[in-house]
Amino acid sequence: MTGTANFDRYKTLTFPEREVLRLVAEGLTTAEIATPLGIDSQTAETHEANLTHKLGLHTRSELVRFALRREIITIDE
Repeated sequence: MTGTANFDRYKTLTFPEREVLRLVAEGLTTAEIATPLGIDSQTAETHEANLTHKLGLHTRSELVRFALRREIITIDE
């Protein structure tokens, strides 16, 4: 074993990428993500692409599942 089995990809995310992940998981559009973060839509898209790549995911649905498993967001009842 090389020790990579316990590698936590979430720890590679920057603070802005983590914020974008949380907002994507909450169902916000790129434009809706950009506004509260004080960035433009293109920067929000870049953060989303970077975090998706770093986590080895491909879709927003996968990001939502990841966020739920990590308890970044919870399901309100």
